[in-house]
This record gives sequence, structure tokens and C-alpha cells, in this order.
Amino acid sequence: LGYGNNVVTCQATATYCPDLQASHASFAGLNGRRLGSTVVMTCADGYIPASGNALKCLAVDAAQGMWNDTAYCNVDMSYCPLLNVTNGAVNYSNNRSLDSVATLHCHGGYSATNKSSLNCLKNSSAKGQWSGIIACE
Repeated sequence: LGYGNNVVTCQATATYCPDLQASHASFAGLNGRRLGSTVVMTCADGYIPASGNALKCLAVDAAQGMWNDTAYCNVDMSYCPLLNVTNGAVNYSNNRSLDSVATLHCHGGYSATNKSSLNCLKNSSAKGQWSGIIACE
């Protein structure tokens, strides 16, 4: 398109950031992924954000928007692992976080062999570890 000797050129303008996707994460406040918007990432139980949980959509250049951080959830090592018990089931308080309690419920005809509950404690590597072993026999 021109008017006289002047040529008008259209350029793309960044208005959006790419879709956010991360395993074990959900996002709130997407606002259409527009430049300037902030999204809050929440990780599933047993996971924590690899860096911050607030991501902001910024302009990289005139044609491209990009999030200011990576959307990624790491395993939270301060949680205790799931317990696999034959002939029973385990209920957890506080989603297996430190200081939570695992309570054993044995199926009919079976009983706890040692303890019926365990505490989630921090070991020397700052990882969650149960205070013993539980079983149904």
C-alpha cells in the first residue's frame, strides 16, 4: 500500500505469551495470556515450584511475548513417600508433609504387626522419612 512515494508496512505486535503447560501444575489468572498479565502456578501435593509461582507475560521483542520464568514443579523431598501395605490401607494427615501421621487400617482378619501409626520426620538429607515400618498380618 502506498501513497505517493511513501510505503506503509505492517508489523506484528506481540500481545500474547505462549500457552503454559507443566506436569503436576495448575494455573490461575490466565487473562488470555496477554502481555503484562500475571499467572499463579499451583503445584500438586508433594510438588513445589522449581522457582517462583508467579509468572508474568513480558514482551521479548515487537513480535513475541514470553513468560519471565519457567513453569515447572519439582518433587518436594520434604514429603514422605506413599506406603504400600498388603492387607491394609493407610490414611495420611496433612498430605504426607513433615509432621503428618500415617495411620494403618488392616483388613478384616488382619492386625498391625508392630505399630498402627507412623510420623513423617526429616532425615539427615532434609528428606521426609517415616518413623518406622507398618504392616498387616
